[in-house]
Amino acid sequence: MAVARTAARQPLRVSAHGSAAFDLADAPAAAAPAALSTPRAGRLRFVDVAKGMSIVLVAFGHSHLVPMNDLAAEANRVLGLVRMPFFFFLSGLFFRPSKPFGILAREKSDSLLKPYLVTLGLVGLVRVLTAGASPAAQGARVLYGVGTSIDMPWAPLWYLAHLWLVFPCAWVLVRGAAAMRLPRGIRGVLLAASFLVGLSCLHLFRDLPIVVGGLHAPLSGLPFSLDALGITTTYFLLGFALRERVSRFRPNLTLVAALLLVFVAVDGVFHPRLDINHRIADPPLAAAACSLIGIYLGLCAAHVVSATGRLGTAFAFFGFHSLFVLIFHSYFEARCRELLSAVVAPPPGLGTAATAYLASVFLAAGIGVVIRRSAFLSALYLRRARGRSADGAALAPRPL
Repeated sequence: MAVARTAARQPLRVSAHGSAAFDLADAPAAAAPAALSTPRAGRLRFVDVAKGMSIVLVAFGHSHLVPMNDLAAEANRVLGLVRMPFFFFLSGLFFRPSKPFGILAREKSDSLLKPYLVTLGLVGLVRVLTAGASPAAQGARVLYGVGTSIDMPWAPLWYLAHLWLVFPCAWVLVRGAAAMRLPRGIRGVLLAASFLVGLSCLHLFRDLPIVVGGLHAPLSGLPFSLDALGITTTYFLLGFALRERVSRFRPNLTLVAALLLVFVAVDGVFHPRLDINHRIADPPLAAAACSLIGIYLGLCAAHVVSATGRLGTAFAFFGFHSLFVLIFHSYFEARCRELLSAVVAPPPGLGTAATAYLASVFLAAGIGVVIRRSAFLSALYLRRARGRSADGAALAPRPL
């Protein structure tokens, strides 16, 4: 408990080698914990816990529990109002617009675009060699970069491609507003307008009649989810704007109770849905209200969980390895479900689905431990340190 309180009082810190210590792939500096242990010093524990909670809920939304059970499906609808907005918010906490654009673009290409291309490139190569898939078709799907072009179990990687776009977009907005000396109120109004217009128009990009890589099924969204930037950049910049408040965050019980009542009321009346990947925001205002309230409630939940022992440590572990949980959880969930279905008396039920879901999260995080311990694999998936040592020798990839 004392450790949690000490960590919660630490200011948000930015690595000397990177801009976003809590981005999915921007944490290569220190050795990853081999077991469920507290992530490296200098990281704000409750933000790691928040990331861990968010990625575990993302994996839940992709699990077989949702289509098998009405209660799980309803829970998934409600959680969908918060999960991805919360993730974009957390990604914005350590955004540094003071960096030159070229350095920012290079770092984000290394930390976000590289694992996206490496993973889907390897998947495409396997499909070409084993299933006779067309290399051009596989490449076109990857370069289009939306969930419906990538297909499961790798569709969650759309987030990496899109977050890569969010960073330069946010840089241009922040630097442009500063250059024009726009008052803070005007900036907020413009951002809110972009947010609401983006949510209101999101459905226009659903099921577009575009053929990519031989895929004739309708696609949702423009390449790399360009059409969703007005929405996601707002969550991202909200995290950036509130980074100092988050570093000193303490839940306000009165505000928690009031916001929880509002969330329940709005959800009960409007039954909103928010799924950026599938271009659903219905109704837009209700979905926006619930997502913003959900970010605050998510921070409160993470703050409470971070003060616990094993539970907080477990979620911090998943948060530290969130890149790998994002990439690999759906693949492991499908393989575990197939294996369990083969050994368990039919028909497989909720127990099989729940076991596969939990196993997939642990296995995906375990892959993260393995990758961080391998210089070769970490060079493929994590951002490399650049520059030279004191004696002028070129620096190797950050040791893991």
